[in-house]
Amino acid sequence: MRAAARHLVGRHDFASFAAAGRPVRDSVRTLTALRVRAVRGGLVIHAAGSGFLYKMVRNLVGTLLEIGRGRRAPEWAAAVLAARDRQRAGATAPPHGLILWRVRYAADPFAALPRIRARAYPEREPLLPADEDSGHEPTR
Repeated sequence: MRAAARHLVGRHDFASFAAAGRPVRDSVRTLTALRVRAVRGGLVIHAAGSGFLYKMVRNLVGTLLEIGRGRRAPEWAAAVLAARDRQRAGATAPPHGLILWRVRYAADPFAALPRIRARAYPEREPLLPADEDSGHEPTR
């Protein structure tokens, strides 16, 4: 599984690992890490990247499991990636145990957006008059 994971790291078209029947404009993503670690009773698979397609990680895991079970060779992962065809990849892994561990952003993720000018809004009249007996402010 670790050998197969090395074929998937980098900037690639991950169309084979996108959700079936869910078209996307651009399926190119950068996977910066895909690590597999055995733990008592199972596996920990760590995926890191600049962004992911819907169900991409679950489909990557399903493909890695096919290889880990000995049904496919590690090189099959590279062939699936090159095919850009969801039907060539392994089954979608179930969501059980899948967690979003951390999201990291640049120091200011909104720095590239145009600045919005603050606009002053005129004061509005209260919607309801003040209740003179209660001493409460008018309700809006």
